[in-house]
Amino acid sequence: MRHNDSIHRHVETFAIAIVSILALVSSAQAEIVYHPTDIAINGGAYNLDLNGDGVTDFTIAVGGGGCPPSAGVSETPASGNGALAGPLTRVAEIGPNQSFDGAEVLLAGVGLKKVWWGYQPCYFGWGGGPDPGAKTGYLGLSLQLNGQTYYGWAELQVKWSALKSGISASAKLLGYAYEDIPGRPMYAGETSYVWFTPTVLKFGTVTRGNVASGSVTLTNLGPTTLLISNAKVGGINAADFASENGNPPCTGSVAAGATCTLTFTFTPSISGKEIAAYAVYDNSGGSPQKLPLTGTGQ
Repeated sequence: MRHNDSIHRHVETFAIAIVSILALVSSAQAEIVYHPTDIAINGGAYNLDLNGDGVTDFTIAVGGGGCPPSAGVSETPASGNGALAGPLTRVAEIGPNQSFDGAEVLLAGVGLKKVWWGYQPCYFGWGGGPDPGAKTGYLGLSLQLNGQTYYGWAELQVKWSALKSGISASAKLLGYAYEDIPGRPMYAGETSYVWFTPTVLKFGTVTRGNVASGSVTLTNLGPTTLLISNAKVGGINAADFASENGNPPCTGSVAAGATCTLTFTFTPSISGKEIAAYAVYDNSGGSPQKLPLTGTGQ
């Protein structure tokens, strides 16, 4: 019996260890998978495999000759498990509360001049050659895998030009991402669990020798505590920007859903635009996270 008890204790210990390891692996794998792209889609279609499993989930097709021209994204028969919503603005929530109808979504001309094309009004410039227009928008994506729902987004830029021979349309896929935790919402444009508000810290115009200050809120959108190991200012004009946050900032950790305020100063030494970036090294996917810093000296 003692021998059997010993075996049982070892088995239980081993089982607990395996569960603990699996929990850690699951936590470590929880991230937003982001793919920056620069894929031109001219007069055709692009098959988007959102999660890289070799199966097309969405097809991006560019239309031309319409009034106004447009580009659309639609669910494809290849997988039959995708749906979408849009166009969305940056930071729009994508999740269970979003309506995903699987129908084609159009990104059409907005804010262009209204002129007449034949017998119907159309939105583009005329006279003096082509007048290109462009619009960038986000599409909310919903993907079904193994009976579970995953959310993501795709950023699409649509361009069009009015020519005497008609309308020329093209598009670019600028990037896409998805949340690898099933059922977890995400924001359009979100590339990691670290979210800066604002996304760019702009100091404006500052007289040389003077000091301007600004602040940014860092939010941990992830499901676990964000651990920060290091942070630094780098870039072309790094010497004129300074972090007032200590190292590591936020005392090294930010709880899930919590925020931390980051402060910076800008002391221009030259006349003209200056740029730098604040890099945060952490345990979130996509580390380091970079916050652009800009200002103009005069």
